[in-house]
Formats: sequence, structure tokens, C-alpha cells
Amino acid sequence: MHKQLEKSSPENLETVMITNFDSTIQRQQWDQTIQTLISKQMTESTRADTMTDMPISDLWGHENPTPCKIITNRFPALRESFTGRLRTAFLYCDKILLTHSSILDGVFFLAFGPEMIREELGLAKADQPVLIISGTGRNLLDCLIQFTTTTIQSVRDHYPQECGIPISSCAGKPTQKTLQVKRYSAMGIDITPGDALGLESSCYDKLTEMLEDPTDTDNVVDGIISALEQSKQAPANGLAAVSEQWKRWIRAEQTGDIIYVRQAQLPKAKDAQTALESNTRQTFANRFEQLATRYKETLVSVIQSRSFPLPADTDIADVCNTLNTIAKEPKRSNAFASIHKFQSKHEAGYPDTPENDQESSVSHLLIDWYQFVYQKTMASHLDSFLLAVNAPRNSFQYILSEKDRKDIMTLSGSVTNLLAKMPNAQFSRLCYTCQKTVREWRACGHETPQSVRRVRTRNMSYAVNQITKQHNMSSDAKRLGVSLLVSAILAVVSSVCDNILPSDGNNWLLVIIIACLIQIAPNILDGLAWLWGVHSNDKTVIYLDAA
Repeated sequence: MHKQLEKSSPENLETVMITNFDSTIQRQQWDQTIQTLISKQMTESTRADTMTDMPISDLWGHENPTPCKIITNRFPALRESFTGRLRTAFLYCDKILLTHSSILDGVFFLAFGPEMIREELGLAKADQPVLIISGTGRNLLDCLIQFTTTTIQSVRDHYPQECGIPISSCAGKPTQKTLQVKRYSAMGIDITPGDALGLESSCYDKLTEMLEDPTDTDNVVDGIISALEQSKQAPANGLAAVSEQWKRWIRAEQTGDIIYVRQAQLPKAKDAQTALESNTRQTFANRFEQLATRYKETLVSVIQSRSFPLPADTDIADVCNTLNTIAKEPKRSNAFASIHKFQSKHEAGYPDTPENDQESSVSHLLIDWYQFVYQKTMASHLDSFLLAVNAPRNSFQYILSEKDRKDIMTLSGSVTNLLAKMPNAQFSRLCYTCQKTVREWRACGHETPQSVRRVRTRNMSYAVNQITKQHNMSSDAKRLGVSLLVSAILAVVSSVCDNILPSDGNNWLLVIIIACLIQIAPNILDGLAWLWGVHSNDKTVIYLDAA
């Protein structure tokens, strides 16, 4: 499958999904970056205090400056963390597929907004949209409504035990609208069944009336934000920035700055719509179970090899039991609950993120394996490639890339780090001056020979390295000195050979070779320096099989 993307029809676009852009992983990587900044013991005490005193729930209460300005000015490492991954994915495919939850509940996408993302990719207004949003609604606004709201009766049907609120105690009618029961990763809040059924009657009336004819974007967004704040999970006006960013993303879809692709045409009848959604879930579940079966053996072999040591008093059978349970569970909250149960029984300390660099644990690997299978299923479900940017060495993505190279293409994590620190104008220059290199790398697919893929990937890595090369007097003087030393050594070798070898005119080839080596010595040293610096503990993994 080629990544040229010359087709203009959104339904036929060839795209790539990025594991790092899952809403839960966005939050995990956000928290990890903050913890890394704090652990470095920054010398500016005021900045360190600001970071530790600013939980994510407080970020969204700011209206002026906007969240992206706060991040850019105070926490450049957060911007670099996101930008490096975004640019790496863009170099391989200029159409990036996202689920609506990645936008509506993704902390990085909400913090930066559509305008800043285009700036980070060096795109002009005349350039084609890069982001493709996939959802089941008619548009992104409809996805927001589905994502955040449901009926009171639906909450009672799905959570009969957890509600704990008598029907007479709920201020709304069964058919009225209320909030979805879920965790919002970007905002750091949990809407429980009690929260959904404990709103004021005026809130139910407003939500229901507003959603009967949801044509006014601002009115719909403000009503949903008001309900979230009334659920007592957020202070008044504590989600003002979320409201503004939701509106910006919806306007971006309406103006064509991003492309929205509907996963299925929903029938008008409510019963038919419910049946279709159930069928979609069943299809996803079937694909999930197939991929889980496919990758279970790899995980078991890793654990049996003792790469991830088992906890004390824990047998491989205990791990396999948990693995078999989550391999049949396409709902992430249920799967994470099973892993948490295993961890609580067999390990001390629950891993906060599958992307952390702490000592490897089995529960960590189980989470990482499940996240990979879930996202691989999602990519397959949406007919897209999957790409993991800067997968750590102890992650399942990295382990799989070492075991199965046939359908996988890898790029050193050092390239992503260079792209992250690159100014916008320089990234635009890279895309323009290295068009052939980028085009050839994007053309790499499952049918491309491994040797060709390897060469093209190295070409891409070398292009990034060259355009970001730094020059100063000291480094240039050092480079010149090393080149002179190498040239002198080769000249001495040439002289010795000339004196030792017989002067019969047959040693002319050796003289020519040494002369050539003296001439190209600086370039050889540059190449060796690049080969030495291109290795990294992290790597970007591209899964070329879309099945």
C-alpha cells in the first residue's frame, strides 16, 4: 500500500494511526513528561513550583492565555514531546487518522488546537488537511454529543448495581438526556452513575431541549460543559478552555481544515441505529479476539524467557489466566480491571503508564500488550496502518519489532528527538528539500523488499540528521584536526608502501586508492559519526500489515 495519497475522496484516503495518540496514552505521556521535568531538579525554583502546583484539572480553567500558550511558554518539553511524534508520523504518511475520542478527550490535541498543529507541521493555509477524524456521528459535533451524553434510562440499564439512587430521587425523566458515565482523560475527571443521575432538573431540561435540534455549536458545547461542571467534578468555569478548544476543532471540520470520515451511515430509526452500533461492536470484538490470539504466543514466550521476571510466588499459569481473560475482553476498562486485580495480588505498586521507564513488571507488559492489540484492532477496523513512535525498549511494540521484521519497519528514536526540537520553518525546509527521500519512504509498504525499506529508512534518518547538523568554530576545528590526522596517516602509509613495495609500476592501484581515501576522509568521518549517533534506546515502529 502506497502513501502517495493523490486521491481526493475522503473515503479512499490511505492513512496511518499512531498508538501515542490514543486518548489514554496521551494523558499518560503528558503525566510522564511532567514527572520527568520535575525529576531533573530544575534550577529555576519558580518554574518547578509552577509545575507541581498545576494539576491537569486546573489547566482548563484558563481563558487568557490559552492552554497552548501556557505550554509553549512554560513547558517546552511538552510541546516537543507531542511535536516530535506528530512530525515523525507526518513524514511517513501525510494523512493521519484519529478517532473522535483522540481529539475530544486527547490532552495534547485539546491543549494545542488545530491551528497550532498546522503550524508545527509547517503547513500553509493552501495545503491539504493532514488530520482525518473518524467517528460514527454525522459530523464532529454529533460525535461530541454521542461521546458525552446519553439518556437517564440508558445509565440505569447499564449500571443497575452502581447507581444507588432510587428512581424517585433522580430529578430527570427516563427519556431525558444526561452525561455519559466515563473517565475523561484530558480533564482528569470521572463521571459516575451517581453523577449522571444526580444533576439538577434544570440541567436535564436544558440538555434535552438543546439536543433536540443541535444546530448551534456554541450552545451545544456550552450546555455540555455546564453539565460537566454541575456534576461537581469541576469548579464553575473550570473547563472554559475545553469549551473553547472543542469549538475550535468543530469549526476546523466545518471549514475543511480537517477531514471528517463517517464510519457508517446510520439509519434514521433509533432501533436500527442501535442494531447497527451493536453490529459494529461485534465486528470490532471479532477482530480483537483474532489479533489477541495472534500475539498471545509472543507475549508468553517473552515471559517464559525471563525477560520480565515473575513476582515471587507467581507461576506462569497465573499470568496466562489473566492473559486469557483480557484477550477476550475488547472493553478496555474491564481489561484494565483484570490486570489491576492481578497486580494487586501478585505485585506491589500499580504501573501508571505502559510508557514508563521504571523496572519492567509483568503487569506493565500486560497493559502494554493489551493497548497494542486494542489499537491494532482499531487500525484494522478503520483500514489504516499502525505506527508506534518512540516505543521504549521494554514495551511490547519494541519487543515485537525485534522478533518479527518481515511486516515491520523501524526508525531510530533519535530522529524523533531531532524533529521535536526543529523550528517550524526548518521542518518545512526538510519536507521541501528532501521530497524524493520523503516520497520514497512513504511508498514503503508490505510488498516493498526489506532491503529497499531498510535503505529508504536510513535515507530518511540521514536527511533529518543532515538538516539539523549544528556548526560552531570548536566543532569545525575538531573535525578539521581529525581529518588532517587521518590524511597524514594515509600519506605515511602511502609513502611506506612506495618504499617497501617493488618499483615495477604495479603498485599504482594502491596509490590511487590511498589518494582517494585522503580526498574523501572528511565525508567518511561524517558517515561514521551519523551511524554512531543514529542508535537509540527507543524506536519508531511501523506495522506494514493492515490486517
